[in-house]
Amino acid sequence: MDFGEQTIALLSDSIEANEQAKAIGKTLLCISLFAYNFLDVSDREKQYKRVFAYWSRARELRDAYLYSILREEWKEPRILTKFLR
Repeated sequence: MDFGEQTIALLSDSIEANEQAKAIGKTLLCISLFAYNFLDVSDREKQYKRVFAYWSRARELRDAYLYSILREEWKEPRILTKFLR
């Protein structure tokens, strides 16, 4: 879990939003599984709050990434035309 959080911190400025969202998603999955399987109820709540905070950040990054794709597609339609054939 700590490695996942360190990865998120390191990647926050260096890669595109989609990759950041993937790293956050993997980390929050690990945190939630660890909390469910190994912690008691009172400690789970604290970890679940962390998970929800990460989830919000991942959704923001995903939306920003999708917006950037659509903005580029509006300028030069090439990505969506591959899928519409």
